[in-house]
Amino acid sequence: MKLRSVVNLLLSLAALGAHGHAQSQPALDAATASAALQEALKRESDARAAIAKNAVDIANAEASARAALAKAQVDAEQARSNYYQSLVPDPSKYKVAAPGTPKLNASAAIRAFNETAEAASAISAEVARIAPAAEENGRCPNEVWLLPGASMAATRSLITASVSTEKALEQLWSQLDSSRQDLAAALKEPAAPRSETRFLMATAGAVAAVVQGVLSVATIAKPQFAFDTVSQTTTSGSVLEAKVFGTLASTPCYRVIDTNALVPLVPLSHPSAPGGPMPAELEWLQAVRDQLAGARADVRNALGVAQGIDKMANALRGTKGKEAAVSADDARAERIVAAAKTVTELANEADKVLAGLYTVDAQGNSLIDAAVRGGRLRNRLAASAQSTYFLSVTTITSDVDLAAKDGLFTKAATSLSSNTIASWKMTNVFGSIVSTGALNKATPTEVKDVWP
Repeated sequence: MKLRSVVNLLLSLAALGAHGHAQSQPALDAATASAALQEALKRESDARAAIAKNAVDIANAEASARAALAKAQVDAEQARSNYYQSLVPDPSKYKVAAPGTPKLNASAAIRAFNETAEAASAISAEVARIAPAAEENGRCPNEVWLLPGASMAATRSLITASVSTEKALEQLWSQLDSSRQDLAAALKEPAAPRSETRFLMATAGAVAAVVQGVLSVATIAKPQFAFDTVSQTTTSGSVLEAKVFGTLASTPCYRVIDTNALVPLVPLSHPSAPGGPMPAELEWLQAVRDQLAGARADVRNALGVAQGIDKMANALRGTKGKEAAVSADDARAERIVAAAKTVTELANEADKVLAGLYTVDAQGNSLIDAAVRGGRLRNRLAASAQSTYFLSVTTITSDVDLAAKDGLFTKAATSLSSNTIASWKMTNVFGSIVSTGALNKATPTEVKDVWP
C-alpha cells in the first residue's frame, strides 16, 4: 500500500516537471496533502477490514467451541445411558425355552392301574349282586358259571361242533346200518326183476348224496375261532379283565371258564376205561367204525356168495331145461353185487368223513377235538344253564393329560390329570341281558416336580 502511494507521488511530480515550472508551490503542496489523505483513508479502510475479519474469526471460533462442547455433552450422556443400559440383563440371553411335555409313562400307568382297579371292584360287586352265589357249610348249593364275553363266539362254535358231529356220525351210522340190512336181504331173497336192481343203484346214488351232505355239515360246523385273535391294546383293558375275572374266580361258588383253555382229557378206547365214560362224540365215532368193519365183512361175504351163485349158473348154462334156473341165479347174483357196491361206496365215503374229523389244520385244531371239547362244555353247563352267564368288560377310554412348566427361578414340573371310563354287559345263555352299564373313575390333578 505504501509503495503504491510513493509511485503515485512520483508520477505527480513528473507531470509537474513536464509542464515546467508552470505550477506553483502551493499546488504542489496541495497535491502532496491530497496524496497523504488518500493514503490515510486507505490505511483506515484496511484497518476496518482487518477488524471485521478478526471479528468473524472470533465468532467462528466461539461457534466451533460451543458445538464441540455440545457434542461432548451428548457423547457423555450417551455413554452414561449405555452404562445404565448395560446393567439391564438381555432377556434373549437368559430366557428359558418353552419346556417340552414329558411323557411320564410310569406315572400314567400307575394312574390307569389305580382307576381301573376301582372300576373292576365296582363291576365285580355288581355281578355278585345280580347273580349271588353263597357258600353254605363248605358247599355251593348254587354255583354261578361265568364265561368271558370275548369267548362267546368260541363257546357257541364248540357246542355247535359237538352237536353237529354227534348227529352227523349218528346219521352216518344209520345209513351204514340200512345199507347192510339191504345187503342181508339181497343174500336171503330170491332174484328180483331188473327194475329193482336199477332202484338199488339209484338208492346208492342217493345215499352217496346224503354222505356228501354229512361232509358239508361237518365242514360248516368246523370251529373257526382259532383263526381269530382278541387284541388288548391298552393297559387299562388288560387290567380290567384280569381284575374282574380274577376277583370273581377267587370268590367261593363262582366258576370262571376260559373256553380256549378247555382240554379234553377223556378216555379214547372204551366207555368203561379209566377216567369216566367216553364222550358221546367218540362213542358214535366208535360205533361208525364198528359199522364200517361189519360192512366190509358183509361185502366180502356177499361177493363170495355171488361168486358161488355165478359158478352154479355157469355149470347149468347151456343145459336144456335149465334156462329158467340160470336166469334166476344170474339175477340174484347181480342183485347181490349191486347191494354190495352200494355198501362199498357208502363205506368209502364214511372213511373220508372219519379221516376229515381227525385232520389237523395249521393252528393245530381238528373237528373231533373241537367236538369233544364242545361236548364236555355242553354237559358241564347244561346242569347250570339257569346260572350261567357271559360277562363282557371293556375299557372305553383311559386318558392321562399332561401339562409342563419350567422357568429361570422355578423348578421344572408337570401336572397330571386322568380319567378312565369302563363298561360291562352280562347276559345269560338264553340271550337276555341281565345287567349292563358304564362307570367313570377320575384322579384329581397332581403336580409333580421333574426332579425330586
